[in-house]
Amino acid sequence: MQNYLSAIGQVAQTSLRSIIGKSELNDLLSTREELRPGLEFMIYSPALGFHHPTGTQSP
Repeated sequence: MQNYLSAIGQVAQTSLRSIIGKSELNDLLSTREELRPGLEFMIYSPALGFHHPTGTQSP
């Protein structure tokens, strides 16, 4: 991917839509702390495959 930040943003939006689409508003508001780990996993898992060049190389 050329623009990994855009791709990560798209994954985050898709993940939120998926969770929100499956839930009632009251459930989302009352269980948001329980939803956080699953949402973080959905966002960070695809992001682990991206390499961001930092200008340094490992020996």
